[in-house]
Amino acid sequence: MWPVSLFSPHGSPKRSPLDAARRPRQTDRVTPTPARRRLLEERHVYTRDLDRDPALLDDCPHRYIFVIATQRILKLAPLSGALPALLATVESLEAKGWEPVAWSLESQSDSGVVMRRR
Repeated sequence: MWPVSLFSPHGSPKRSPLDAARRPRQTDRVTPTPARRRLLEERHVYTRDLDRDPALLDDCPHRYIFVIATQRILKLAPLSGALPALLATVESLEAKGWEPVAWSLESQSDSGVVMRRR
């Protein structure tokens, strides 16, 4: 039997299909953003995170998340600033298949809404 060559006739090494599976993909090396990390580990995001990255929830592994009005808005105007921001966020998420299931409109703590993916 003839010996198996590790090189193709063109001089480049042959690659096994297993080599590709063993190599880390580029996406595996990417460090998640703070917003993405909060979403994955703590299941909450701020309205400003969704304004900056509208696709943040597109591949979210969770069915339920808590969307919080941006902290700066809460300090400046707890209900007048937080409510419009939350309503705008809820409307944009409803178009993407999420629905509100519980609201928390507190003046002393985080105002937000629990959203569920349909």
